[in-house]
Amino acid sequence: MKARVRQLRIELKSTKKGNKFVTEFLLRIKVIANSLLAVGDLITEQDQIDSILNGLPEEYNPFVMQKYGCPVPPTLCDVEGLLYVKETQHDKFRQELVANTVSANIAHTGQKEESCRGNYSRNHGRGHKYSRGRGRGRTIASTGNRPTCPLCGKYGHSVSTCWPRFDENFMP
Repeated sequence: MKARVRQLRIELKSTKKGNKFVTEFLLRIKVIANSLLAVGDLITEQDQIDSILNGLPEEYNPFVMQKYGCPVPPTLCDVEGLLYVKETQHDKFRQELVANTVSANIAHTGQKEESCRGNYSRNHGRGHKYSRGRGRGRTIASTGNRPTCPLCGKYGHSVSTCWPRFDENFMP
């Protein structure tokens, strides 16, 4: 019996949210807590709260610090309810981020041709062939599916590897 209690206590302390939904994570904590009660081990509400807060990923750190910093300790119901709200906020933020990224990419891929008068554009030599044609300026023909950075507008890299973003004087 003691071995089972020890195993459940370790499992309670080591349960992590990871990529699971809050509902799944909280259900796992409750199952372990109920198993401890079933074998006769006393588990407090604070034990469950500590397990929940310790099992949250780094993106929840402000939430965790706020809960530990409260002058009045939160109840288990408070923590669970606030976690559902926090998850909804995270999901909304992710959806907005994806929507903004997609719309930025769509807007940028709509620009098929560029032309410049008199001299080469700032993208000279970066993924485009310049050809002299009749008339004014030069036309640019694309050389493939190289990524275009929506931040600086240069070809050949994405935002995650954008070198100008590290420059203090860079203005997107």
